[in-house]
Amino acid sequence: MLSDKRKEMKIESVRIQQEFLAIVQTRHRLWAKDTGDPEIASLHHDIVELLRQIKEPYDKLLNIYMK
Repeated sequence: MLSDKRKEMKIESVRIQQEFLAIVQTRHRLWAKDTGDPEIASLHHDIVELLRQIKEPYDKLLNIYMK
């Protein structure tokens, strides 16, 4: 088992990483809307979807740590 302090540090670290991923995801959504090139917009949308997929395990991990 993790000590309480180590567990708190890991939870905080996971939350910070989640926030960063959310910021990157939002930025790519904005960039997709800001281009007139459908190929570039499509790539930004692909990145948004990949980030969504990455964020799901973070949510699960955080739930486990919070138990």
